Amino acid sequence: MHDNIYKALEELRRKKDKLVLFVGAGISKNFEGFVDWHGLVKKMAKKIGGPIKKYYSNDELLMIPEYLNIKNEKEYFKILKRSFSSKNKVDSCFSKLFMEINPQHIITTNYDELIEKSSSFKNDFYDVIYDDESLYSSNYNHHIIKMHGDINHLKTIVLKEKDYLDYSDHHKLIETFIKALMVDHFFVFCGYSINDYNVKMMINWFNNIHKESNRMFGYILLDSVDEKDSLYLSQKGLKVIDVHDCHKFEIPSPLTNIKGMNVYNFLYLLKHNEYDAKLFPSEYSKSIDDELQSLKYTNVRSLMLNYGIKASREAGTLVVSEGMQVIDCLMTNSKEFPKLLYKNRIICIQDIYQHTKHIINPSDRFEGIKFIEYGYLNEYELVFDSVDNSFSKKYYDEEISSIFIHSNYNNNYSSIECF
Repeated sequence: MHDNIYKALEELRRKKDKLVLFVGAGISKNFEGFVDWHGLVKKMAKKIGGPIKKYYSNDELLMIPEYLNIKNEKEYFKILKRSFSSKNKVDSCFSKLFMEINPQHIITTNYDELIEKSSSFKNDFYDVIYDDESLYSSNYNHHIIKMHGDINHLKTIVLKEKDYLDYSDHHKLIETFIKALMVDHFFVFCGYSINDYNVKMMINWFNNIHKESNRMFGYILLDSVDEKDSLYLSQKGLKVIDVHDCHKFEIPSPLTNIKGMNVYNFLYLLKHNEYDAKLFPSEYSKSIDDELQSLKYTNVRSLMLNYGIKASREAGTLVVSEGMQVIDCLMTNSKEFPKLLYKNRIICIQDIYQHTKHIINPSDRFEGIKFIEYGYLNEYELVFDSVDNSFSKKYYDEEISSIFIHSNYNNNYSSIECF
């Protein structure tokens, strides 16, 4: 399970420049007072004296609003307005996280203003689009596309059966834009169920564009996934991520359901890769090994910069001021990382407090300890008695002549005892 989550995180980070978040009502529902699609339709069903259910079929979700609109259009819009307008000022943790992830675009089927009313909203980066005209007149390169309309523009709302049937005619530009994104962008669906009508519509759009193609166009974040459902979606172009077992972080503002918390935790990991070494040590180390083997990193400095390690080099010692947890993970799990250090003539790792953490020698860790000890004692001939292979002898000979020669033995020997 952890392996699948880490692979998804890595893939999404690689696709950051093409990332699109697709946000559903399951996100807004996490905050008190907000309703999802079923909750909204339930209010309309009560008004017309229809059946009151916890969940409605897709046909009922479309037909109940349609019937109310025909019977009493004024009441239809009144329920819409009351269900969302008074909840606009919630400063949600999801909104802040979306801005931190900073996707190329955010597409939502929600009518509320939960994202754009957040204090963290980047109004100089994202333009809010709610109909074809607002998209046509936009001068921004990044959008929040409210593809089903905005609560402040009631005539743009897509809810009734007729709204869906007429969508292509009334939203030609938005539909074309989203379909164009499906050509080369990568989507993350959050706040949707597997049977959500909107998810199925997007799958249908994608499969019409990429006929006879095995290409995936995104992930859907679900909580506790059935294997059959996962297989079905993967055949349609969507990978499923079961977020149920994600690491639980302390969420800055209260969420009302566990599913929302799990989705938040995954998205938080997506942004904060500094947790990878701790939460996914084996997978994290393997990914670095794969990169090292492909010669992506030829020196320690480039690797440290990429993985958030701050350190200085003092002769053959790497003194780490930030990222020791990552170093510990790599020294424990990675095969290639110690070799890289060894090739770069680093044989000792300390933290900023000068506590020795690791001795680097791929063939025999004890050789490194003896080497340092003998170097302090200036007993060079003992070095060659303590190593076996010619490569090590040559390496130690070079190091002794440059850095491990100390005339003041008494002042330095005490530091050896920690080994």
